Amino acid sequence: MRAATILIISASAAVMVLSASPPPASAQNPGRIFGALTSPLRMMMGGGPRRHFARSSRHRSAARASARHERAAAIRHAREERRAAARAQRNQRGAMTAAAAAAGAGMLWPTASASAYEDMLGYALLPNEYGDRFWSHGVNDIMSAMMAPQGAFASAHAHKAAATDGMCSAPAYERADQPVMRIAQTLELTDPQRRAFDELRIELKKAVEREKSSCRDQLPATAAERARALADGLWSLHYTASYIRAPLEQFYASLNDEQKAKLAGDPKAGTQACAQAPANVPESVAELAKFLAPSCPQQTPPSPVARLDAASERLASMAYAAMSIDPARIDAGRPRDRKARSSSLAR
Repeated sequence: MRAATILIISASAAVMVLSASPPPASAQNPGRIFGALTSPLRMMMGGGPRRHFARSSRHRSAARASARHERAAAIRHAREERRAAARAQRNQRGAMTAAAAAAGAGMLWPTASASAYEDMLGYALLPNEYGDRFWSHGVNDIMSAMMAPQGAFASAHAHKAAATDGMCSAPAYERADQPVMRIAQTLELTDPQRRAFDELRIELKKAVEREKSSCRDQLPATAAERARALADGLWSLHYTASYIRAPLEQFYASLNDEQKAKLAGDPKAGTQACAQAPANVPESVAELAKFLAPSCPQQTPPSPVARLDAASERLASMAYAAMSIDPARIDAGRPRDRKARSSSLAR
């Protein structure tokens, strides 16, 4: 017991002595004190703070480089898409121009249409089938001719189409003769009626041949020329109707009541097509529609002669309307191209 007490006292004295003496310089270094605490953390994190910072910097640099690459790729892709869209737009414009040039003949009814005579005679003889077809011609035809795209009538293809498919072409008479021939197939004609019918066909051919003198070798390019060509074609149809009116009246008079009843037609054939006014159009077009409105029949005339007269009156009204249009106003309303706009701004 005494020995244990002595040992405890001796140890306490040693501790007091050591505490009173100044610690060595190495003992005062904080690194030695905290080194043991931080070394496990460094081992867990894969190195010291400097090594971890360098690795994070490399990650950030790689991320920024990847982002720059992605942005550059996106910009290149957007540019390629814009170029492809521009090419597609140019191709579309070219196709539209080619289509407009190819369809230039169809824009100038009746001058460049092989069905012009057929439309008129078809309504006179077979109103149920041709009523809507004939009476749909009016304001839209006039404005389509006046507002046709620049160059639509200038191509060689359009001129060839007009020569082969226009109202002065060989198919024009063949098509005009079709509704006339169908009358003979519908009605059982006697010999006197057959002679009157043949006379009608002869006069029709003469009338079509006579009006070829007003045809043009070239399709008109300007609005003023198209207005004159449109009016000439309408007058040609009007005169043809007057030439064949007498032989048609003779033929109709030779028919009996039963045969005449077969040619009567629906009382409303074509009337709705004629009464339809264009919507959302300029004031000048609306005035043109009002001018043509009185030429629309309220009901289908009962006889072929009366229907031919109604068609003739309609054609004359359209011709007067075409002649009254001021082409300068039409050209002034056109959107000019970029070069023309630039030159006008320079002035």
